[in-house]
Amino acid sequence: MNLSERVQASNTEFSARGLRVRLELRGQSLYLRRMLPPKPNSSAVRPSQQRIATGLRGEAGLRVAKKRAELLDAECDTNRFRWENWGWEPLQEPLKKVGDWVQAFEAQWRAKGNRAEVTWNRDYWEVFKRLPQQALLTDTIILDRIHATNPRTKTRSQLHGTGVFNQIRGH
Repeated sequence: MNLSERVQASNTEFSARGLRVRLELRGQSLYLRRMLPPKPNSSAVRPSQQRIATGLRGEAGLRVAKKRAELLDAECDTNRFRWENWGWEPLQEPLKKVGDWVQAFEAQWRAKGNRAEVTWNRDYWEVFKRLPQQALLTDTIILDRIHATNPRTKTRSQLHGTGVFNQIRGH
């Protein structure tokens, strides 16, 4: 039996035992896949299907990956799952408020030099002032604002089309 068949057999066994975790083989690397809670500092609010890299490869890693899969399933079923225990490091910096991000963006924009005040006011501040300045900066805040604007307008273009949304996501 090759590695892919062994992974498939393991998943069949997990399913028969009522485990909700699955092993995945990507190339020669083994991953765990399961419904997991959102990562800390994520704007997500519901659990979603996610992968965890095991750092294991090939036939030699399959036995260890199966044990880790069982542990992951047990942690999730008993509400003891913590991302930090599975190799995910939370952001050291807490989420910023929208107003703080806007101030930092403006400082960075002005530092590039040769920037006219009218450009800031017309192209950026006109859009940013409509955002809830005291709210925590999340994808949802921006997406709600984008969807509240009419398609093919400058406001929507500034929020979405110019990369401001991507900059906010990576704040």
